[in-house]
Amino acid sequence: MQEKNSGRINKKVFAIVIVLIAILGAITSSTYAVWQMQAETSIDLELPIAEFNPSEKYLVYYGLNAEGAFSDTDIVSYAVVGYTGLVAEVTVPSEYNGLPVTEIAVHPDYAQMRFAESPVITAMYIPSTVKKITAGACRNMPYLKEVIFYGDTAIILDDYAFAFCGRLEIFDLGARSVSGDRAAYLLGTPVL
Repeated sequence: MQEKNSGRINKKVFAIVIVLIAILGAITSSTYAVWQMQAETSIDLELPIAEFNPSEKYLVYYGLNAEGAFSDTDIVSYAVVGYTGLVAEVTVPSEYNGLPVTEIAVHPDYAQMRFAESPVITAMYIPSTVKKITAGACRNMPYLKEVIFYGDTAIILDDYAFAFCGRLEIFDLGARSVSGDRAAYLLGTPVL
């Protein structure tokens, strides 16, 4: 009787193994790739892909007229007036809607979106097109550790622009010349 049961078990195991082999054979026989050689010129092709800036879609912009005043008409450039994101490293783009971004500023209508007092931002990267950061625009940012300026154009840093950023460790102006008193625009920061 035991021989009968062991024979049935062996037949069941054998049947299961055959079914599994058939399934694996079906899967492996239908999934294969054929690689073809490509010409060397197509392998080294450079694609025009811009670097991804995850913080860009959270920046708030406002138009500036030729005199540098906030304006809804006759816009010649833009100011970044706020930030609504949770991305800690903010890269200010050099242009918006095809026009240069020339300022980081405080706008009274966007007080709740301003950079100042942001509990999120740890780093800011500022392009050469930005020529001015207004008074208090980036003050009291408790987690800001790094500010890097790019380019070699002159920039105006108004009083208190980066004041009271208590964790600021790197403030790299690069080759940019600065109008403004360092003690005033970095008041209360460790890098003073």
